Amino acid sequence: MKIIYDFGANNGDDIPYYLLKSDVVVAVEANPVLCDLIRARFTAEVKGGKLVVENCVVVAEGESGTIDFYIHKTHHVLSQLPPPAPSNAINFDKVVLPSKTISEIIKTHGDPYYIKIDLEHYDAQILRALFSAGIFPPFISSESHSIEVFALLVAQGRYDAFKLVDSSSVSDVYLNRLITDSNGNQIRYSFPIHSAGPYGNDVDGAWMTADNFVRLLALERLGWKDIHATNKELADPFAFSQINLEKVNELEWLRKVYLSIPEITELTAVNDKLILVDDGPWESGKSIAGRQTIPFLERNGEYWGPPPDDETAISEMERLRQSGAKFIVFAWHSFWWLDYYKEFHNYLRSKYQCVLDNERLVVFAL
Repeated sequence: MKIIYDFGANNGDDIPYYLLKSDVVVAVEANPVLCDLIRARFTAEVKGGKLVVENCVVVAEGESGTIDFYIHKTHHVLSQLPPPAPSNAINFDKVVLPSKTISEIIKTHGDPYYIKIDLEHYDAQILRALFSAGIFPPFISSESHSIEVFALLVAQGRYDAFKLVDSSSVSDVYLNRLITDSNGNQIRYSFPIHSAGPYGNDVDGAWMTADNFVRLLALERLGWKDIHATNKELADPFAFSQINLEKVNELEWLRKVYLSIPEITELTAVNDKLILVDDGPWESGKSIAGRQTIPFLERNGEYWGPPPDDETAISEMERLRQSGAKFIVFAWHSFWWLDYYKEFHNYLRSKYQCVLDNERLVVFAL
C-alpha cells in the first residue's frame, strides 16, 4: 500500500495530486480552521478512507499532548511551532493545540511511501527525528531554507539521488503536465500556485548524485525550494557534470555540518541566540535547530563581512552579547579568525569559557 504523508498540509492544495499517486493520504495540519476546510473539500475521500486528516502539531520528540503554536494573523502559511522573534510576535496569535510526535503518527497509519515536510522553521528537527527512529521512506522532500536539511539527507547514507523544485514557479513550470497515477494511467494535471508541486519521477530532470546536486544548490541558493531525495539507485552520474566549478569535498563539508549541529544543540537551549562565525556559507536561515543565529559581523540581521580589526571584532561581539547573545560559535572553515584576530581571540580566552574546541567547532559561552 502506498501511503503519502503531507506534513504541513495547509489548505489542502497538494492533496488532489497525492490522492492520484497513492492508496491513502495522511494530511497533518495544526491549524483547526484549515483542517475544517480540508474536510469540507474532500468529504467523499475522508468518508471513503482515502484521506485521513490529523489536526495536530507534529513534534519531533517528547510525548503527545498539547503545545503552544503560533498562527500568523494574515498569512496562514507562515504559522509555526517555534516562538517567533519578539520583533515579529505581534503578527501571530499564540494558541494551545493538540500535539503528536512524528513517530506516533507514522506508527498509527503505516509505513510511508513518500513524505512531504513543509513546517515553518521546523523541517530539520522533523527530519532528524524521522531518521533517529529508523524511518527512511523511498521518497522524501523538505524545504531547503537551511543547509542543515541537505546535510541530514546526505549524512544518513540512505539517500543518493536528488532533485530540486522551485516552489515559487510550480504553477507555471508544471502546468498541464502528464503524470502517472497509482494505477499506471497517464493523465494531465496542473499544480496550483503555492502548492509543493510534484515528487519523484514527476519532477523534471534526472536524479542527481549528492556531489553534483550540491553544485546546483550553490547556483540556485537556498530558500523557498524543496529538496527531493530517494534511496533508489536512480542518480545519473553525468547529470550536471557539464558545470565546471572548482572541485571541493562537498560531501565531507556537509557531513561536518551534520556532525556540528548536535554538538551545538547539546551545549545550548532552544531560543538561545548564537553568534555564528562562518563567513556566510552555512546559510542557516537565521536559526539552527531552534537556536537563533546571528551572523558576524552583522548589520540589520544580515552578514556584513569580517571586521577590519580586533577592536571592531571585540566591540561588535560585546554589543551582541549585551543584546542577548549567549554563545559565539566558530565553524572550522573560519578558524583563520582565531589566528588573524589574535587580540580578539585572546580576549575571548581570557574573559569567557571555551565550552567546545574540536576539529569542527570552537564555542565560547558569553
